[in-house]
Amino acid sequence: PSSIPGKSCFIADKAGVRAAYTDGFRTPEQNAIAGGSRVSKHLTGNAFDLKLSGNHQKDWLYYTLLRDALYPLGYGVVFFPEPDKNHIHIQKPRKGE
Repeated sequence: PSSIPGKSCFIADKAGVRAAYTDGFRTPEQNAIAGGSRVSKHLTGNAFDLKLSGNHQKDWLYYTLLRDALYPLGYGVVFFPEPDKNHIHIQKPRKGE
């Protein structure tokens, strides 16, 4: 798969989880409600989030496979397993770039 959504679905299958997109482009109002940073890449459409399955072992595998596949392409991939966050955040460019 050449697209990032395609890659994330393919990688989810390998990890034994379902790719569930929860967030992509946000308006400033949506970003404030989500608790996003005022410089969030969601505001420019350069970030999206994937919901975790709740199985920590599979979710960690999903994260590491995504990170390994997307980092060389210039994407940042961050794992948020905390119950109040529960997602993988993907953005381009990586934080600080």
